[in-house]
Amino acid sequence: MALTLLGLGLRLLKLWDSVYADELSTLYIVKERSLGDAIGLVSSDAEVTPPLSFIASWLFAKLGSAPELIRLPSLIAGIVTIPLTFVVGRRAMNEVVGMIGAAIVAISPFMIYFSTEARGYALAIVFLLASTWMLLRGVDTGERRWWLGYAVFSALAMYSHYTAAFPLIAQLLWVLFAFPGARVPALSSNFGALLLYLPWAGGALDDRASPTIKLVEAFVASDLGQKVSALESWTFGSPYLPAGEFPGTWVVAVGIAGIAGAAIGAVLGRLRAGRLTPRPATDHGFALLLLLGLSTPALELLLGLLGGPSVFGSRNLGTASAGAALMIGAFVSVAGAVWGGIALATVLTALVAASAMNLGPGAAKPDFDGAARWIDARARPGDVVVDVFDLRSTPVPLTPLDTYIESGRETFRPSMPVGPPPFLPFISEPPPPAQLIDQALSSAGNRGRIFVVGLQDRMITSGSGLTGIEIGPAADPASEVFELPASAHTVASTELPGVQDLDLFLIDGSKPGGHGP
Repeated sequence: MALTLLGLGLRLLKLWDSVYADELSTLYIVKERSLGDAIGLVSSDAEVTPPLSFIASWLFAKLGSAPELIRLPSLIAGIVTIPLTFVVGRRAMNEVVGMIGAAIVAISPFMIYFSTEARGYALAIVFLLASTWMLLRGVDTGERRWWLGYAVFSALAMYSHYTAAFPLIAQLLWVLFAFPGARVPALSSNFGALLLYLPWAGGALDDRASPTIKLVEAFVASDLGQKVSALESWTFGSPYLPAGEFPGTWVVAVGIAGIAGAAIGAVLGRLRAGRLTPRPATDHGFALLLLLGLSTPALELLLGLLGGPSVFGSRNLGTASAGAALMIGAFVSVAGAVWGGIALATVLTALVAASAMNLGPGAAKPDFDGAARWIDARARPGDVVVDVFDLRSTPVPLTPLDTYIESGRETFRPSMPVGPPPFLPFISEPPPPAQLIDQALSSAGNRGRIFVVGLQDRMITSGSGLTGIEIGPAADPASEVFELPASAHTVASTELPGVQDLDLFLIDGSKPGGHGP
């Protein structure tokens, strides 16, 4: 109970970060649409994710106007994951394993992130745990109800995220090899899960060929160094920053040393147990937790090597998160009180440090809510907004600022695509950015002023004033620099910290003018 309350508190502190990145796709799909229209968009090339999390977010969006309401399914799933991790660990091995796994899940920055993002990761994790629990109960008792539950929760996990397939494969292989007598009900349950999944089979096949896959692959690790960084971020950090920046090199090094120490201790412990007192039930449980922790990264790597879609990235490792926490608990338990205790203290030190840093402004999503409030407090009739947001950060024609700024305000978005979905950089090109900014300058004219909002690395300044705007990724040869006319001068500005800092400028005296190269 204490760990669940701790996890709830940490998640509530992050729940109200501004909606960002892939959450914009969820908001675009579920807000102010019928459920049928929302599912239709999920089935289109606008998404390459199963529909369950969108259905859940659609339901919770009906509770009010706050965009953060779409995160409530993930929050509930993330909280339930904590005690369920304990239950699975206790059933697979012992209470110590369950407690360690639950503690790691409660304070892990990445698990907190999954619990406060309006996507399917948290739902997939909790359904995978429930599926594992049902499988263990089915093996222990042979009762049909547990095998039925195993089938249902396996299907729900797959309806939440495609990467749930990797732990499900690990579960099935485990029971087939460890419990020959349970092969028939296990295979029957998986066949039942497949039948439950048939309504989405067409959508899943379409997603394999969707052009949106290119956008997914653009954000995953492509070389060995990036893959190592993805593993570090998944274990101790955040999907938005390299592990060296958050939580920092020393935290990652301490955490990895603790996990390695626990693993070495577990190997030695297994050798001792094998020579003295074999414990088949414990050994089977240990193997299951090991498979749950390693299956997603291992099978994602294998998929890429076999020529399949490249999906190995920190976010896509999420379906192994609870399994990895239990795997560490299993290592510690088998390693023994002394060695295991030292290793556990080391891992928890790294996680506590990372979790503390996770509460700081530097780990928050970009504060577009604060940006909207800054603009709304200063805007006058006739003022316009230039919202400079990199279209590669959102797969829909919706920016974070759109979700918070006062409705009816004239806004120009020089990086946003037009036309029907999928909204991709290589398919749906926006109008020429300079043209839209010229329109904004003309629209303001003598009647009003211009607010410019964007990520800090897109702003070109001289002293405290804005002189130009870089449209597109920083330092990219394809980027375009728009130079403000000489008549434009900055009358107010502010900076809002986050994983990506925001700069805001209020420009007065602007006249229609030319643009730079």
